[in-house]
Amino acid sequence: MKTNLKVLLITIVICILVVETLGSLFFIKKKTESYFYNSRFMLFDEGNVFLNIGDIFKYHPNKNIKSEVYYHMNSSFVKEYSYNLKTNNFGLVQNNNLIKPKKSILFLGASFAEGQGADAWVNYFGGNYNNYQIINGGILGTGPEQAYLLEKHISENFDIHKVVYLYVPQEFGREVWNFKNEVIRCLYDSKNCKGNELFFGFNYNGKEKVKDFLKRLQIKKKHKQNNLLEKISISINSSLKQSFIINSLTEVRYNFFHPDKKKIKNNLKFMNKLIDKYDDDLIIIKMSSKNEIIAGSNLMDKLVKKELANINYKNEIYECEFNNDINLFYQFDGHPNEIGYKYLYNCVNEILNNLKL
Repeated sequence: MKTNLKVLLITIVICILVVETLGSLFFIKKKTESYFYNSRFMLFDEGNVFLNIGDIFKYHPNKNIKSEVYYHMNSSFVKEYSYNLKTNNFGLVQNNNLIKPKKSILFLGASFAEGQGADAWVNYFGGNYNNYQIINGGILGTGPEQAYLLEKHISENFDIHKVVYLYVPQEFGREVWNFKNEVIRCLYDSKNCKGNELFFGFNYNGKEKVKDFLKRLQIKKKHKQNNLLEKISISINSSLKQSFIINSLTEVRYNFFHPDKKKIKNNLKFMNKLIDKYDDDLIIIKMSSKNEIIAGSNLMDKLVKKELANINYKNEIYECEFNNDINLFYQFDGHPNEIGYKYLYNCVNEILNNLKL
């Protein structure tokens, strides 16, 4: 009896290992950017960077901010991108200052719309499209509800005639947020950083080298994770996220109940408010994410697509797919590179031209 039980257990273990190995080899194509998220360090010139406005935020106006992203990979720091982020007189990421009485097209969205990781792609428009002033309302890390609140803030100050809403499906799982005081302090002065802020200020004109600063942050981060059980938990959690079997079981469970479904429905409610306000003057464009290009549509993508079919929008939802080419994205980061953003500009410009605005 005991021998049979041992044989059964060994057989089960072998089967699990075989399924996991084959699944990882043939079905998990590449590690997606979410795998690297916890090792990312976002740096900005020390000082005033983000400006909270009630429950939301934008950037401080009239700034030229150096921004870099590093990833901690194999015990070293790899620079993913470096660029200068320029804000206008209203604290939005674009070169041109805004004129209040001028009729405008407002671009809304998150980091892709903002142009995080390279010079803002909306600058290719030169500040205008036909007779419309371009306003870049793309703000990193935000979702549709936050975009709706930002639109209210912008439309109170400018004459918005048309809105172009750009999204990737993951953004529908986001809630409204702004920057905590400790993060603002860290951005203002790197001496205030504790290592867990995600957004860090750095004195690029000081004596300290970037990688020495990052090593200090990493040490502070480790001190916060010095509990052995916590380290083991983080390690196991990281491994499970890359497991073929765990991902497959999660997908089956999410088919019945997706944890972000409530957030998605809430964000769709605010999409409908934008539709009610702008009607035919709202243009919606879905962008492919790096994850989608690598691994195909996940359940979040499919759920958002299904829910969007039920909104009050009667026009076509356009697509910018980045030619399904991951070379238009950074290696570790999920954002388009400079070539990718040039593609996005060309795609959006073609859509607008075809609509004959």
